[in-house]
Amino acid sequence: MATSISRLSDPRSSWVPLSRGRRWTAIAAAAVAAGLALYVSHSSLFHLRRLEVQGTSHLTRREVVELSGLVAQTNVLWLDTRSVERRLESDPWVAHASVSRVFPRTVRIEVIERAPVAVVGGYGGLRLIASDGTSLGVVSTSPHLPLIVVPPPWVADRGMPGLGAVTEAVAGLDPKLRSRVKTVVVGMDGHLVLHMTNGVGVEYGDVGQIAVKSRLIRSILRWASVHGRLLQTINVSAPQAPTASFAS
Repeated sequence: MATSISRLSDPRSSWVPLSRGRRWTAIAAAAVAAGLALYVSHSSLFHLRRLEVQGTSHLTRREVVELSGLVAQTNVLWLDTRSVERRLESDPWVAHASVSRVFPRTVRIEVIERAPVAVVGGYGGLRLIASDGTSLGVVSTSPHLPLIVVPPPWVADRGMPGLGAVTEAVAGLDPKLRSRVKTVVVGMDGHLVLHMTNGVGVEYGDVGQIAVKSRLIRSILRWASVHGRLLQTINVSAPQAPTASFAS
């Protein structure tokens, strides 16, 4: 018997519907496979076995691990890395945290720490302050950092966050220059006066043009040293017209 060409070309001619029993068998098999995959994904095969910590200086590895909340039973596959990052960044010393997974059992933590640039009195003692104004905790002895002196009303009005602009200016000083700053006095108008360890007073002015002012102060100090002149004051509050006074 001849076979119709049109019948062979019809894709429906080769389709055979599954019986109801076979359909249920296929559904059951898929459900079992999904359940097995879910079980395996939550099993000890993905429990944390290696934890890498990078970028710490002040914080210890143990402190970072405790902050992260990660334990040996942590499931690496289902780990919410962003929630771990938020826990780490809740510590004032951690400016930024990055958490990544290396399957099947490794988690890598990379942190960028804040660094203290000054200390401020009050608040129960001397507090280390980072460049963004974040308080890094109380210290019992004064480290070799500039001491920021602020008027009580200014602190009451602005609180610790108000120090951010001041500490940004301090952080913007050349490191060698910053090491020669003894105190930074903040006026009621927010203008700064720097007192150097050699007794020179610097009228810094507002917290604008940080890099320019830092360069001017350094240049004037260098010029006085080269020419054997004894400086008394430097004024860079108007960077376009800096001035200095010398002992007679």
